[in-house]
Amino acid sequence: MVRLLRNSVIAVLILAAIYFVFLRVEMRSRLLAPAHYPQGDWSELAMLHGQDLSIPEPDGNHLDAWWIPAWQAQRTVVFFHSRAGNITDQDERVLRFRALDSNVLMADYSGYGKSGGQASLNSIFTDGEAVYQYAVRQLHLPPARIVLDGDELGSAVAAWLAARHPAVGALVLESPFPSFRAWGDSILPLGGWFLPEPASTINDVRRYSGPKLILYGTRDQDLPAALSQAVYASASAPKFQQVVPDGTQAHLVLDAGDSYVAWMRQFYLDAHLTHQTPAAPQGMPTMRILREQPVKSAH
Repeated sequence: MVRLLRNSVIAVLILAAIYFVFLRVEMRSRLLAPAHYPQGDWSELAMLHGQDLSIPEPDGNHLDAWWIPAWQAQRTVVFFHSRAGNITDQDERVLRFRALDSNVLMADYSGYGKSGGQASLNSIFTDGEAVYQYAVRQLHLPPARIVLDGDELGSAVAAWLAARHPAVGALVLESPFPSFRAWGDSILPLGGWFLPEPASTINDVRRYSGPKLILYGTRDQDLPAALSQAVYASASAPKFQQVVPDGTQAHLVLDAGDSYVAWMRQFYLDAHLTHQTPAAPQGMPTMRILREQPVKSAH
């Protein structure tokens, strides 16, 4: 009996160890999925009339970045992309940013695209700081005219930067999540156990007092809408929310349709990042501002 019990305990411990090893490997692949050069359509930069930049980091690493200026720009969107792919996947967003008279600066994280180094959940924040410092010191962009915009993984970087550089003009979070551990637990049981916690988006959106826009879809299995709702609920005012019915993180811009541009236009106007009030195209929906209205749960 004692031997049977001991063998059972040993078997459970072995299975637990195997599962934990699986979790560490699986969660890293779930939260970091870089596409290395030459993957992607790198000719898009020329079509967008942009410039390729090399942003240095303190450790000697360099990040590959795209600077895409707009004619008569009214603001600059410093954009941080999601966990998958690289900057060549952002053409749909860039075209919409340009339609709104926004410059765009975006970089690949370490280990993504042409950027050197190795991808990690810690290094993306160092990467973000390097991009921000390049924007204000090398491109001489006034912080008050900068919009920090992050999609999914990038939302954590954008929120982290906003909390540490409160002079930025606005913060946009697309498909955000409260923390890496909360996101990991939503993917697999105990999935967040072995994830680092270099930042807390919930805390960062409380600290940043500037205008915040949070967008997300309701049909995303890997990033449930409840996670984005929690970020919105925790954010300090002024805050705005837009929900894309049946939208997913991977196709949020396309799922939102013309509303994406309309919401951004209105948000920039409310955030005083538009010099003159632009006339909205006929039939384009207006932004629904949620200040005190309860957030409906996604099913």
